[in-house]
Amino acid sequence: MSEYFQLKDTKMWNVRPGSKVIKAAEYSLLSNANDLVDKVKEAAAEAGEQAKAVYKKRYDEGYEVGLDEGKSVYTEKLMDMVMGQVDSIEGLERQIVGVVMDAVSKIIGSFEHNELVTRVVHQGLNAVRGSKSILMRVSSQDERILRESLQNYLVGRDNPTGYINMVADPNLKVGDCLLETEQGVVEASLNSQLKILQRSLENHIKRK
Repeated sequence: MSEYFQLKDTKMWNVRPGSKVIKAAEYSLLSNANDLVDKVKEAAAEAGEQAKAVYKKRYDEGYEVGLDEGKSVYTEKLMDMVMGQVDSIEGLERQIVGVVMDAVSKIIGSFEHNELVTRVVHQGLNAVRGSKSILMRVSSQDERILRESLQNYLVGRDNPTGYINMVADPNLKVGDCLLETEQGVVEASLNSQLKILQRSLENHIKRK
């Protein structure tokens, strides 16, 4: 710039010390230079504020995305945990049914065959209680045992009130029993009743 001016630490142009006379044109130049400096400072400050605003916006957007991603990850982890618990519960339910059935099998195994067959058939008869006539099919091996147990209910000349007609069926295995009534046929064998018990346990647990 002119020999009359110098740039101070304040970043403004000032009159150089020792300059006695300054022409109007030179002074006008000084004013314009300082105005330019002021405008540059304002522009820089405005640019700085805009940069801060843009940075904050990008940061906020990134935070929201990160938060959403965090929520998604948390939700995914939560669902994994819940599903794991469901699997555990279902596995536990199956174990419960298995334990109960094992216990029942052990209890059944403690009975003598004759007592067991009698109990099972009597339980089956409870399912057709009220029937006026029952045709009972049993295995040949179990016929004698059951006739002794049910003699008061069997049809015969000495028992006019009897309503059970027992028949030995060679096609049936030991422990099998079929009860034919006017309503239909009931399978009263031990295996069928165990299956019914297992289904009942499973259905009961599922309703919980």
